[in-house]
Amino acid sequence: THLLTHTQNFTGKVYNDGDAIVDSGTSDTCFSHTAFKAIKSHFESLCKTTCLKGVCNCDTKKPVTQPIFESRCVQMSSEDKALYPDIEIKMKDGAIVTYKPEAYLRSGDVVGCDDDTYTIAISGNGPDGSGTILGDSFMMSYVTIHDRRSHRIGFLDLKSSKSCP
Repeated sequence: THLLTHTQNFTGKVYNDGDAIVDSGTSDTCFSHTAFKAIKSHFESLCKTTCLKGVCNCDTKKPVTQPIFESRCVQMSSEDKALYPDIEIKMKDGAIVTYKPEAYLRSGDVVGCDDDTYTIAISGNGPDGSGTILGDSFMMSYVTIHDRRSHRIGFLDLKSSKSCP
C-alpha cells in the first residue's frame, strides 16, 4: 500500500518512497525524513494565518524553535486543538482516509504528557525510502479491516459504524 498526503509544494512521490504498513504496535504515524520534514513545514506555514499552539509563536506568527513535533507536551484547550488541520491520506487506489487532530494530538501517561497537555503523534521514521507506518494514533478513529485474502486494508469511521448489541 502506498499513500499520499496533501501538503503544499510536495508531490506524492515524497510520501510514496517505500512501502506503507498499518501497525497497531506503533503509537505514532511515521514518515520518512523528507516526508516528515514536508509535513512539519506545512504546519509551520499555517502560522501566518492560524495560531497552532505548540507550532507557532502567536505574537510573531512564526514557528517556535522547539515545536510539538519534538515530543514536547503543550497545554491546549479544546479551541486550540480545533485549529489543527485534518491530514488527508490518499491511498494508491484513490481512497482518502482522514487523520484528524483528535487522533494525532495525544495526551496522558502513554505519551509522557499530563492529562491537560498534548504532543503530536507524527514522527520521522528514518531515511527516504524507509516507508510509512500508520500507527495506533491513525487507527484509533477507525475500525481497521485486514482482508488478507485480497491483500488489502479497509478503514471504517468509528462514528459511522454500529456497535454490537
